[in-house]
Amino acid sequence: MLRKKVQDAGFSVGALVANMDFDNVKVDGNGQAVIDGNVYRFSNVKNKTLNGTIKVTVIDKNFLSSSAFKQKATQVNSDAYATGTGMINGKKTRIYHLSV
Repeated sequence: MLRKKVQDAGFSVGALVANMDFDNVKVDGNGQAVIDGNVYRFSNVKNKTLNGTIKVTVIDKNFLSSSAFKQKATQVNSDAYATGTGMINGKKTRIYHLSV
């Protein structure tokens, strides 16, 4: 939705950086955390509990330049990265990819 509004205004999204507030959020060994029903997969955080305000970068397609996305795709070990979705508990789910 945000990306579409930016593009409709005649611009493109080259990066999206946000400050997220974490309250005892456990990131598992795959770098995955569920927050308020949303699934986040961190490219550089595993087996850690996140607390406080942390600056994150959205590294999903359409939130990076095409060349940066292609480069990240070779680094991120996840089938869900290319599509932004994956199977979670047997259900196709949107997975947001982040970097700290």
